[in-house]
Amino acid sequence: MHVPRRVRVLISFLISATTITVATPAAAVTCPVYGSPKDAGTISISGLNEVSGVVASRQYPVLWIHEDSGNPAVIYAIAPDGHKKAAVAIHHATNKDWEDIALAAGKIWLGDIGDNGKKRSGGIQVYWFPEPSPTSTGVTAKQLNLRYEDGPHNAEAMFVDARHDGLYIVTKEKSGGVGYVYRADITGISDGSSRTLRRVGKVPLGTVTAADLGPRGIIVKNYTKGLLYPWASDGRVGTTLSRSGCSVTVPGGESIAFLPSNNRLYAVPEGTTPPLRYSPPA
Repeated sequence: MHVPRRVRVLISFLISATTITVATPAAAVTCPVYGSPKDAGTISISGLNEVSGVVASRQYPVLWIHEDSGNPAVIYAIAPDGHKKAAVAIHHATNKDWEDIALAAGKIWLGDIGDNGKKRSGGIQVYWFPEPSPTSTGVTAKQLNLRYEDGPHNAEAMFVDARHDGLYIVTKEKSGGVGYVYRADITGISDGSSRTLRRVGKVPLGTVTAADLGPRGIIVKNYTKGLLYPWASDGRVGTTLSRSGCSVTVPGGESIAFLPSNNRLYAVPEGTTPPLRYSPPA
């Protein structure tokens, strides 16, 4: 069959002008492997029996720990084998229900974020102050007042991303198998500042008790399980948590912390003379 030249030219143009786009699959998440928890030592501090938070110093060979609700406004510096180094009183702070501790930009952040009955309609508090030395006896804190955009929530997990001025809280949900992630912008805060916590995502883990940032990503855990989210290429929390988390073996208890020098995951359970335990990277 004869095809007129004008038609042949038109068909050739349409074929050359058509671009076929092939979807590129998202980069696969490479999951780190952690071994079974090991004992690093025992913490023997008089009166200490309700450890609910731990974080590793970036400038001293210590871990900072604190206790749960109703205890003194004190943080403790312990060596990586559990020996006590210091007890630091936190002035201008009250331990109504301290649940987690973070370290970012040379500052310690204490999360008074527990609310078992979801009755703190007036909001919750986070205290922050420059990281003290392990020989200090006291430091004065500044206070940040926080309120959820959708009403009170109970929470035990908090971390701070100083690179992008964000403070994050993961709620402790008793049902549904999820924890909701809230973010507050901490740009330009000063003592007594108030901020709103806005929901920005969720993690597929119920009864979340702790979280931390580290070189390998973001770790979130409950009493028995851990999810590690390797950093996305843009280094942002939102992008990182939007991807799949990796199941990792973590010690029991309510706390968790990366030790940046070797990527170990440390935790301390509640109880008198509790063991200091860690999961080693494979």
